[in-house]
Amino acid sequence: MPQSDEISQALRIWAEVFTRQSMKGLLAYVRNLDLSMTQVNVLLHLFYKDNCSVSDLAGKLGFSNAAASQLVKRLEQGNLIQRHEGKTDRRICH
Repeated sequence: MPQSDEISQALRIWAEVFTRQSMKGLLAYVRNLDLSMTQVNVLLHLFYKDNCSVSDLAGKLGFSNAAASQLVKRLEQGNLIQRHEGKTDRRICH
């Protein structure tokens, strides 16, 4: 086996182990906080986007506006996010 193939295989194995361990740690952390992966997805989206409307979140998640609003409400009640009124839309999350 050429050396480049051996390196590629070693990197692939390392990436698989690293990914598996990272996800295992993330899932344990999320369970400890009593959050769903959907809630974590919303938090990550807000972290990178900073502010967005409930409609934006619904579109990104493939949810109805009502379902996204309920999800946001639970995160707000847990003091994980804040809502404020935007200039054109009063349902902005951050």
